[in-house]
Amino acid sequence: GSLIFATNAGYWWLELFDRYALPIPLMLCCFMEALGMGWSYDIEKLDEHFIEYNGKSVGPYFKFMIKYVCPVIIGLMIIISLISEILNPLPDYPAWSIAFGWLLMMIPMATIVYYAAKSYTDEKNKDKINEPDEGDSSPDSPSKFEE
Repeated sequence: GSLIFATNAGYWWLELFDRYALPIPLMLCCFMEALGMGWSYDIEKLDEHFIEYNGKSVGPYFKFMIKYVCPVIIGLMIIISLISEILNPLPDYPAWSIAFGWLLMMIPMATIVYYAAKSYTDEKNKDKINEPDEGDSSPDSPSKFEE
């Protein structure tokens, strides 16, 4: 996989990979983690874990930061980086290499978003399966999904 970097054009390939393959997809990964911790995981559950291990609550300031401020700041960083890449492409590179760089950026980003959405919907579907039927008054009776 790294043989391409050992060729005469290795520096150019390295610069292309360094510029496109890592920074914005990494920020997207951080953005998805911030959304997951603040909204999907339930910040109160995180606070319970923190109390269990440290004996103190994280406090409302931390909860606000995790739930609102971090996703907004990271989202703005992604938007600014994308705009910067559009307005300031690599100089002296042919158009096909810039397009290849954008492809390098979009593949990990699409993968991150796909698996985050899949994980979220799988978790929601799991919750629906485990809920008792509407006409069922006993929480111990098996649902229609159980054998």
